[in-house]
Amino acid sequence: MDIEENESLNFYLKSLVRIYERCKRKKIEFDVDEAVSKTAFMNFNTEEIRELAERVKKYGKKASVDGIHLRSKLYYRKL
Repeated sequence: MDIEENESLNFYLKSLVRIYERCKRKKIEFDVDEAVSKTAFMNFNTEEIRELAERVKKYGKKASVDGIHLRSKLYYRKL
């Protein structure tokens, strides 16, 4: 994983954790689809963000970006 990809994934993760904490504070359920729609800009990397949202739902603040790679970065690595 390169630095730029790690920064992008951590940005998405922080946004999702913020949404998770807001839901927890308001005592409502964390909805993965709603969180993805609020986080994914122009429908880029929605599969990866969905995976992160599932991890946040399962692990909360302890979720990590380990093992997730952005499709756009994989494309450029192949070139």
